Amino acid sequence: MGRAIEMEKDIDTLKRELSEIKSMLKEIMEGVDSAEEETKKANTKRSKKSDKQSDTRPESDKSES
Repeated sequence: MGRAIEMEKDIDTLKRELSEIKSMLKEIMEGVDSAEEETKKANTKRSKKSDKQSDTRPESDKSES
C-alpha cells in the first residue's frame, strides 16, 4: 500500500511541474508573438522617400502607362 501512496505523490508532483512548465511556455509564446507584431509594424512603415513619385522616367513615358 505504501508504494501506491508514493506513486500518487509522484504523480501530484509531476502534475505541478507540468503546470509550471505550461505557464512558462505560455509566457514565452506571448513574448514571441509580441516581438513578431513589433517586427511587422517596423517593416510596414514607409520612408519619406517612398512617398514621393519617381522622377526617373520622362513625362511622355508616364502618360503612356
